[in-house]
Amino acid sequence: MKSSWICSRNDMFGNVGVIIAGILVAYFNSMWPDIIVGMGIAGLAVYFSLKIIQESKQHSHKNLTQRVGSVK
Repeated sequence: MKSSWICSRNDMFGNVGVIIAGILVAYFNSMWPDIIVGMGIAGLAVYFSLKIIQESKQHSHKNLTQRVGSVK
């Protein structure tokens, strides 16, 4: 459930970033706002993907520990 929230939030940031980059590209007639926003979106995706993986591993380890404890 939490990963769905993170992905939805990242989509929102990405969409807003693309709109802002489009406005800045048109205003400054430069490609750099688009590149900077694209790198920021990529950075967010990598960062939060690693957080989701880390949290998933912790949750999986917790469940495994509970199952092993209940077998005894």
